[in-house]
Amino acid sequence: MDPARAEEILSQALDVATGQAPGIAPTGIYRELDVRAIAVTWATINPARGLAVADRVYDPALRAWALWEIAGITGDESLYDQAAEAARQVSNPVDRARSLRELAVRSGDRALFDQALAALEGVELAPLAYALGDLAAASGDIALAGRIDPACPDARAAALYRVGQFEEAWATAAQISDPFDRARALAAIAAAWGNADAAHQIADPTLRDLALREIAIASQDVALAASIHSPYYRVQALTALGQHQAASDIAEELGDTYPLIMLAVAWAETDPQSALSVVDAMDGEADKAVAMRAIAVAIRDQATFERALGLALAARVRGDALAPAEASLALARAFSPLDEAKAEAAFAQADDIARRISTKYK
Repeated sequence: MDPARAEEILSQALDVATGQAPGIAPTGIYRELDVRAIAVTWATINPARGLAVADRVYDPALRAWALWEIAGITGDESLYDQAAEAARQVSNPVDRARSLRELAVRSGDRALFDQALAALEGVELAPLAYALGDLAAASGDIALAGRIDPACPDARAAALYRVGQFEEAWATAAQISDPFDRARALAAIAAAWGNADAAHQIADPTLRDLALREIAIASQDVALAASIHSPYYRVQALTALGQHQAASDIAEELGDTYPLIMLAVAWAETDPQSALSVVDAMDGEADKAVAMRAIAVAIRDQATFERALGLALAARVRGDALAPAEASLALARAFSPLDEAKAEAAFAQADDIARRISTKYK
């Protein structure tokens, strides 16, 4: 709204970050991160000044990051060349490859992918495996995934997964030695692959059902969603597919009623009265407050709003003294464009709760 005032504040921020103002100035990486952020922000209102500040970022990786962001803001493609020059100065080869890879994506200069690969010469074992995986995913070069040492099946499977080679990724992930890591990788691959038959082969029942949930939702397969063993993931899948009554019918099977939040919120849009019955089946006022807020917005009568207000007040979460205030504030924001009086009541409750919080500073 006021570029001149914004520049004054940025100037103050730069003085603090570089030790030119009284107080404790950040040092090392913190100083570099602050100056980078100030440079990019400044470039949105004064590109020349933003570039001048970027020159005061001494870490080459962070300077490259600042320059490619400013290039994106200003449309000045010549800055990508300056960013590449900074990226080539990064001493750690994996970090240098990462900077060049990101710059290739931002600039569209595929030659930088080759430079990123060259930077990895001499890197070995897991660091090389994961760096090649990242490079394969960013460049879309499937051959790079094939260059990953088979002794690192987790990295190789991840790379094949990211370039869409799901069948090969599945076979590779099966070689991961740790049972949980293997099951987690297989679940991610099966879900992205959309292969329910593969998902059914996963040994870990929770991860198997997680994969089936994703496949059922992506394929709009109600029968598959209904066949999921875990009621937790079954409710989530049926809710996402709009099968609200079917999801509600299995609420009693839940050990943890958290999925009912999503069900109540979704159902409130089409049948708020049925959504109210879901709230009664939920555990914990904090969860009920989220659901009741959506229902109150849908119904908008005073009685429903009062119940939502009461649940927001009771939305206590262990270790989070702000939870009731935040629940009240969320209710106020939801009603702000709809009903000024209700919004004011919720804002007042949030303010009162916040003022009553006891704070102790050491």
